[in-house]
Amino acid sequence: MRDIIIHEYFGVTLDMIWVVATEDIHDLKAKVEEIIESNK
Repeated sequence: MRDIIIHEYFGVTLDMIWVVATEDIHDLKAKVEEIIESNK
């Protein structure tokens, strides 16, 4: 998604941003928490 936003910003829709903000962020949070826990 980052590449799309950076390189094809005219093709990014509000629907795409909404999915990232409301759905994909949960997966990212879980992965970050896992990394933090593994580095304690």
